Amino acid sequence: MAGKSDWALEGLPLAGRSAGRRRALDVMRQPATCGPDATLGEARALAGASGDPLCAVVDASGVLLGRVDGDALDGDPAARVGDVMEPQPPTEKPDTFLHSLAERLGRNPHPSVLVTSRAYDEGGRLLGALYREDVERVLAENAALASEG
Repeated sequence: MAGKSDWALEGLPLAGRSAGRRRALDVMRQPATCGPDATLGEARALAGASGDPLCAVVDASGVLLGRVDGDALDGDPAARVGDVMEPQPPTEKPDTFLHSLAERLGRNPHPSVLVTSRAYDEGGRLLGALYREDVERVLAENAALASEG
């Protein structure tokens, strides 16, 4: 059964008091991705080519398995990603409001959080990555617009 997340992912309008509030899916980016059998050298090249400081590790179906970033991404280029990734990293739903994400991202040791589907038929498929800097920028823009109006 489709829910509000599915509705929002399709870009359909949401009604009510929260209709104008921005959500994760409005701001997320597409991170570099690799499989668990890729080498760190390959993951680093993919991340560098996309301008991302991370590589999301996914299976052949696009289901999130882990993430590699920071010092781990700078490790031995011959190392297997599956051996050094952070397995089952924290994720957010695509319809989560940015205001609630800002606080959690502030406490997160990573500057980003991965966004996954939560539908039973999709089983945690990677949808994007949400970066602290993007959330803070959008919230600041919204605050400035609100103060002008």
